[in-house]
Amino acid sequence: MTTVEFWRDLARRPAAWAVLLGFVFVLAALPSVYSWIEPAVSESGLRAWQVFGSGGMRNASDFTGGEAVAVLGRYTLDLTEAALRDNGGAAIRATAVVGLLEIKVPKDWEVRVQGLPLIGGYRDLTDHADAGAGRLLVHGLAVLGVVQVTN
Repeated sequence: MTTVEFWRDLARRPAAWAVLLGFVFVLAALPSVYSWIEPAVSESGLRAWQVFGSGGMRNASDFTGGEAVAVLGRYTLDLTEAALRDNGGAAIRATAVVGLLEIKVPKDWEVRVQGLPLIGGYRDLTDHADAGAGRLLVHGLAVLGVVQVTN
């Protein structure tokens, strides 16, 4: 069976699409499903959700990490004016489900992106700098979506 035949066969079965969409929403609603990627994310940090639409946030204070989720939409987290607490490091758990989660960081941050792409992807489009002002670790989960980090 070729890929084209697989998708044609799947398109003829509405129940299969219902199961697939149900799986996508379960992953979006239960971030603990993928906590095995990296369970240590700051408890006092960012908690941002965007569902069905677009939105964003600009953080100009001490950034400690956290979680950002975009479901069926786009969310932009602008950290270009933020500072990491004590020039240390921070971690973000980033999830995009049928959407785009974009994280903008300062040019002097060292960024590392890792994750689990399920018919989606994650991208590091930053200028790779040394850890002058700190390090940011992005744990991405992309289900039919994209997690992207830029300067």
